[in-house]
Amino acid sequence: MTPVTSRVEYSPIKRARVYMKHEMGIPERRIALEEGISPGSVSGIIRRYPIQKDATSCARSGRPPKLSDRDKRAILRLIKKDPYITTHNLIVAAGLDVSKRTLLRWLKHEGIVHKPAF
Repeated sequence: MTPVTSRVEYSPIKRARVYMKHEMGIPERRIALEEGISPGSVSGIIRRYPIQKDATSCARSGRPPKLSDRDKRAILRLIKKDPYITTHNLIVAAGLDVSKRTLLRWLKHEGIVHKPAF
């Protein structure tokens, strides 16, 4: 899940283009006008470019997700096999080490919810 932020993340191609223009001696303000980005973004790209590998973003800090892609596939496979499986049985059958709430949150995010019959 991507973080919600008001900041813009520029593509590696655009970052490389900005840095190369800086290396050619073009002023930061002119680069900003040509690329359509703020002068502060240009200076930040130039400052971080030597640290970043291949002009890609550095890894974000934070806790890694509890459910791996493999776990998610197993859950979907079990639900397809038995659509009325309980969450407890789903956790046991998939061999997951997560809480019921974590599983329910992911299922809701995926749009898999139990609709009671009226």
